[in-house]
Amino acid sequence: MAYKVEWHEGIEDDLKKLDKELARKIIDRIKTYLVQDPVNIGKPLDGQFSGQWKYRYGDYRVIYVVDMEAQLMKVLRIRHRKLVYKEKLK
Repeated sequence: MAYKVEWHEGIEDDLKKLDKELARKIIDRIKTYLVQDPVNIGKPLDGQFSGQWKYRYGDYRVIYVVDMEAQLMKVLRIRHRKLVYKEKLK
C-alpha cells in the first residue's frame, strides 16, 4: 500500500532552484517509487537529523519523515547533496 505524500511549505523554493526537467523527474520518482516503501527504499539519518530519512537521486537528496501509522510521508527538502544538510527542518 502506497504512502500518502505531503510537501513541506518550503519545498517549492527548493524546486525553483532546480532545472525544471530534473525537478519533474524527482517529483515523479517520489510519487511513483518512493511512496511504495519509504522506510526500506530510503535510509535513516542520525545525529541532529534523527527521525528523518533520505533518498538519493543522483547528486540530489530528498529528505523526509515517515508516519507509519498514518501511512504518510512528508517531504521536507530536495537539494543538492552539498547543501541539503546545512540546516534542520521540522
